Amino acid sequence: MRLTLYSDRIDAAERANINRVVVGQLSIPPAGFVDLCNQMTAVMARLTQAGKVHPVELPQQQAS
Repeated sequence: MRLTLYSDRIDAAERANINRVVVGQLSIPPAGFVDLCNQMTAVMARLTQAGKVHPVELPQQQAS
């Protein structure tokens, strides 16, 4: 698994041009990715329980 980390840079003069700059890459084996995902899920659960973050509520989709 390879993750590429970006940073958006905004041109201060124009404020219209946004350049995306690669700031790092992370390469891990599939098993490491699964472990990372499980750990991040556990961290988010603890932060939610502590009231530090709140779940994002997705808007209801209307039936067509």
